[in-house]
Amino acid sequence: MKDTLRILKCGLLCAVLSLIFSSCMELIGENQEETIQESVKDISGEWQIKKAFRNELDITEMMDFTQFRITFSEDHTYQVSNYLPFLVRNTGEWHLDDPQYPFYISMTPTGGEALNTEFDFPIANGDREIRLIFSPGCSNNAYEYVLERVKE
Repeated sequence: MKDTLRILKCGLLCAVLSLIFSSCMELIGENQEETIQESVKDISGEWQIKKAFRNELDITEMMDFTQFRITFSEDHTYQVSNYLPFLVRNTGEWHLDDPQYPFYISMTPTGGEALNTEFDFPIANGDREIRLIFSPGCSNNAYEYVLERVKE
């Protein structure tokens, strides 16, 4: 009799564990089907320099960066206003290496060759920023610009 009870208890325990395990597997399968798709990064709009570094030295207060603007259009063209040392000088086309997970931006001045630079698109204080690192001509000078969207 005792052996029969033990067998029944073990059988019941196995059945309960099987139900728990199979229900967990169903939940795992449901969560795997609901993958989150990363959004395409939208950089369209007018941007201004928030911070500037040359060779890792903060030069934001040493020059007047307030007039510089770059406008990225939805049709993948850009326009630079009030030029400063920058990757490009004239209007042209831009492209991200990956629209969802960009690491580089390619800027091609009209009639010129494509120039690629590191691209970061973090969120700081609730707003998107663009961080670009480049050397405009002299390889001894590396610039990093942190851009913020111009607020209207």
